[in-house]
Amino acid sequence: MRFHLKSRAGRALAAASLATMGASGIFAGLASTTTVAQADPKQQNALVGVGSDTTQEVLNALAGENAGTLYTPIRSSADSGRRQIQSFDALNPDTSGDQCITPLIKSATIYRPNGSSSGARALSRAIDGATTWGNGQTACSSTGKSVSGLIDFGRSSSSGSGTGTALTYVPFARDALSYAYYFLGTGTAVTSLTRAELNSIYTSNADYTDIVRGAQTTRIYVCDIQSGSGTGGVWATTVGYTRETSANIAAYTVCKNTSGGADYTGSPSGALTGTNAGKLQENDTVGLKAKGVAIKALAANASANIQVIVGMSAGNFIARANGVSSASIATGVRIGGISNDGSSNNLGLPYGNGSTEWNGSSQITPNTTFYNNSTFGRTLYNVFDSGRVTDPDIESLFIGSSSALCSDATAISIVTTFGFTQLSSGCGGTSVTRPLSSGTS
Repeated sequence: MRFHLKSRAGRALAAASLATMGASGIFAGLASTTTVAQADPKQQNALVGVGSDTTQEVLNALAGENAGTLYTPIRSSADSGRRQIQSFDALNPDTSGDQCITPLIKSATIYRPNGSSSGARALSRAIDGATTWGNGQTACSSTGKSVSGLIDFGRSSSSGSGTGTALTYVPFARDALSYAYYFLGTGTAVTSLTRAELNSIYTSNADYTDIVRGAQTTRIYVCDIQSGSGTGGVWATTVGYTRETSANIAAYTVCKNTSGGADYTGSPSGALTGTNAGKLQENDTVGLKAKGVAIKALAANASANIQVIVGMSAGNFIARANGVSSASIATGVRIGGISNDGSSNNLGLPYGNGSTEWNGSSQITPNTTFYNNSTFGRTLYNVFDSGRVTDPDIESLFIGSSSALCSDATAISIVTTFGFTQLSSGCGGTSVTRPLSSGTS
């Protein structure tokens, strides 16, 4: 029997199945004429998901395991085969490994999609089969390979873009965005910003922006999120700027060009190459802190209070703070509040009561007012081939308010455990459609 050991859930299933095989052997010895029936491993035909960093761990848990903790996996209805899911991280959890995955047993080894946009592109190539996937990605193979039939859904922290019907973005939870920060200096951190201040910082056309609070001036540096990230795109829309304009590039250039040293190399962002080299993997607090330390060491900042910021998922921050994530929060990194969302609403912090700062160890919960805000809150999705959303297994797992992901109490509990909130309406809807995404990596 062969197991898919590149999937976390597959490793857990392999261990459980081996234990079952051992027990079967004992009983066979006691009654050699008895045949013990054993179903095939459910992970052999599990639906394959790739893409978003933000939702990778909650989907891992829904597949059965995350960060060494076992969860009850979601599964489709009996008449659709009790099908399960498996989900591949945006980057290899082993930072010394390559960026390859083997989606199905005996299938091709392919380049790992990193981010919401990359997940949608890989799914599109699995649907149309028109071009190969992973072209030029030497971290796996410089030769692209066909992914036709190898990917069933993409994880996405955004609703995509474009006009078309080939892809269906199916909502399942609510998240929020704010800025993660790391502060160094003799004063105190800027723990709250307005949307207007954030917009000015991200479009400054300068190395840094000075923010004045009372008698203190803090020099704010921006870090940018890798281009395939849905969080990066939604954060730009939330703050109200266009990515990669000259003014935006100038604002994040110091962070991009400043090496973070050993901590940065060992963080998830260390795997980013090409045009993303020097940018941060979404939700990478280790990389953010390392960048802050390196920027503070620059001669120009010898006597300055400096703060380095980047957009971050509140759900990811909460999951890390509560210890259910495989990643921790780097010491000294926090997530800030929004004192004016652009419509005179003071949202406070994205967790707890919105006003009490996390002490570095306590358990925290989402601030639902922040999550439900139309500007700084966002919906999370799984993306499917529109031609398959009525397939019994996909429909049973993901589509409609009665699907497993939208109605099963255990599944809902898993979603909230990872710092997200249940949608008040629209879970499992199929109204958001997009064209196939172009690209081969």
